[in-house]
Amino acid sequence: MTQAGGSTEDVKKRIALDLRELQEHVGGFEFAEVLGIYYEAHLAGNDGLRAAALRWLRGEFSTKTEARELLGVRRIIDDDNLYDSLKLLAAFCQKAGYSGLLVGLDELVVLSHRLPSARARQANYEAILTILNDCLQGSVSGLGFLLAGTDECLEDKRCGLFSYEALRTRLAENRLQGTEL
Repeated sequence: MTQAGGSTEDVKKRIALDLRELQEHVGGFEFAEVLGIYYEAHLAGNDGLRAAALRWLRGEFSTKTEARELLGVRRIIDDDNLYDSLKLLAAFCQKAGYSGLLVGLDELVVLSHRLPSARARQANYEAILTILNDCLQGSVSGLGFLLAGTDECLEDKRCGLFSYEALRTRLAENRLQGTEL
């Protein structure tokens, strides 16, 4: 089968070539594999396999075993690697010609005031701190975050983001805010 972009094999080779540099990212090899599987399933009209690839890309697999059985990959997108997966997706967006990826995290009050466990809240705050540190230090490219929540979920010193000292120091107003450097 030949298309305007070349044969099916030409397209597969080009996909592999274009995605090679993404393999430097955590999960990049599996990401490239799943995109290749999606392409092949699309060509073959295999809606089940195509749907499985989309489920993987959306992070909907709950076990690695299920992903391995359906797609042949040993990694899934889960809570432990979500941030790495977002960085990978941002790199893919840049590869596709976009500036990057903007992620909106709304309803932060769920983390601050509706989690029954202080331990779970702390773990989430540590994840937010990692994201903020990476963004402030310029160690992540093409990825932006928009955090949305109430004043209370930010400023409450008992369970808000400000209850986590490292977040308070990064998110609190400072004397340089609003000035040109």
